Amino acid sequence: MSNRAFLFGSAIVVVVLVALVFFMFFPATEVKSYEVELSDFVFVLKDGEFPIKVKVGETIRFKIRNVGGFEHEFMIVTADMKDKMADEALDLINSLMDMGLSGEDLLEEFEKRFETHHEEEGVLLEVVLEPGEETVVEIVFEEPGTCY
Repeated sequence: MSNRAFLFGSAIVVVVLVALVFFMFFPATEVKSYEVELSDFVFVLKDGEFPIKVKVGETIRFKIRNVGGFEHEFMIVTADMKDKMADEALDLINSLMDMGLSGEDLLEEFEKRFETHHEEEGVLLEVVLEPGEETVVEIVFEEPGTCY
C-alpha cells in the first residue's frame, strides 16, 4: 500500500471518528411542534394537552390559528404568573359581579379592565392574532419546568 493511500484512509477514519464524537456530545435537538386553535373564550391544543413540560434548551414550535370571531392573545407563562393572572381575573370578576354586571355586560367590562402582563417576568411568549390570522413561532426554553 502506498503512503498516499494510507494517508487518505487515515484521514477518512479521523473524520469519521471526529463526527461520531461530535454527535455523541452535541446531539441534534428535536423540535417539538404543537398546533393551537384559539376560538372565542377557549383554546385547544390539537395534538397534546396543557401544561407542557419542557427541558433546558428544548425548542418548541407552535402553529397558532385564531378560528374565533374576536382578537385573541396566546401566552406561555410560568406557573407563578399563571396563578397571579388567575387571582387577578377572579378578583376583577367578583368586583364586577358586586357592581351588578352579568353576561355580555360583565364580559365587555372585564375585557376593558383586565390588564395583561406583556412586559412582566414570567411571560415567556405572547402572540396576538386577529380573527382568521395564523402564525408559527418557536421558543427555546432556558429553564426546565411546566408551561401553561
